[in-house]
Amino acid sequence: MMQQPLPDHHLWLVDSHVHLYGCFNPGELLTAAHTNLCGQARRLDREGRFEGLLLLTETQVDEGFERLRERVGQNADPEHPRWRGWQFSATSDARLLLAERGADRLWLVAGRQIVTAEKREVLALITDTRFADGLSLPQTLEAIAAADAIPVLPWGAGKWWGVRGRLLSRLLADHRTGPLFLGDNGGRPDLWRHPRHFREARRHGIRILPGSDPLPLPWEARRVGTTGFSFTAPPARSVRPADELSRRLRDPAAPLAPFGGGLASTRFFLNQMALRLGGQHSTRRLAHP
Repeated sequence: MMQQPLPDHHLWLVDSHVHLYGCFNPGELLTAAHTNLCGQARRLDREGRFEGLLLLTETQVDEGFERLRERVGQNADPEHPRWRGWQFSATSDARLLLAERGADRLWLVAGRQIVTAEKREVLALITDTRFADGLSLPQTLEAIAAADAIPVLPWGAGKWWGVRGRLLSRLLADHRTGPLFLGDNGGRPDLWRHPRHFREARRHGIRILPGSDPLPLPWEARRVGTTGFSFTAPPARSVRPADELSRRLRDPAAPLAPFGGGLASTRFFLNQMALRLGGQHSTRRLAHP
């Protein structure tokens, strides 16, 4: 349940798994994300008093955060079809950008997605550090810890089966130190059973972070902000947002309330067909305007 907010606290709504693919229109993505988060705040009776945070998870070939940083200081242009009035401001934290359009705002937090030697995806949240692909899973987790980032092992269709599933079970049972999360996402079919690894994680005191995890298909940009987690904290302008978020995630007693749900099974299978037939999974970069 959502904790009772203090009078001076805002609702923080966090999508923990966001990609900026080259096939996405950035203005459309930001507009959809803000609209989706506004809807969630409205359901919690906190409209107008919330902070929206999008945690980016970029691969070795992605430069989305840097492309947005290049637009810092440029005037908003509501007529530009690519940006739709959104403009960007740097902060004192290199991991953080502020996107604004009039009174609307979103915090964009740098992060990476890494592929291990076992072909397992690992997210490193709240960091601008770059990590090498191809290391073992234990080595990758050590590198993320050394960078003071938050490690997440995200669910993916078929990626927790067989040998990789057994490896994950051993990791969950053996994990002892430092933060570790599993990741759920809004692209998981709503009629599928919850993966057994979620139950295993909870038994071992490992929590699950939801995020939208949009696929590299143009229409998937509209799903950003539909899935995530929330908590209450002081307004982001009165704290260091990335540090406050990191502190909350490192505190096992800090309440984190999930929101959103799975994808309709029909939409899931249509998306999978579009990926295989369209070849858009190879489109990764956020292009220059």
